[in-house]
Amino acid sequence: MIEGATTLTTSAAPRELAEQFLEALASNSAASFENVLAADAGLRLGRWDGFEAYRPRERVIERLRSEWAAWPDPRLETLSVVADGDRAAVEYRI
Repeated sequence: MIEGATTLTTSAAPRELAEQFLEALASNSAASFENVLAADAGLRLGRWDGFEAYRPRERVIERLRSEWAAWPDPRLETLSVVADGDRAAVEYRI
């Protein structure tokens, strides 16, 4: 199991933005991630053996795509969504 938090930004409402991010994750498409992740997006992953951190957006996308591809039958669980203005943070579990 892996848990992550990612910074997102678009003109969409925060809850909608979270759904778009999770859809991008499920589709595992670089173009979908580029449409939903901020240019300065960062990723912090919590693992059983510590944390990983990724920046810039290209590394975030690469890491997310490789994580999703590594699971034989992945499922997503949304743990929390925090919104502030036009930014949202999504905590999820694969």
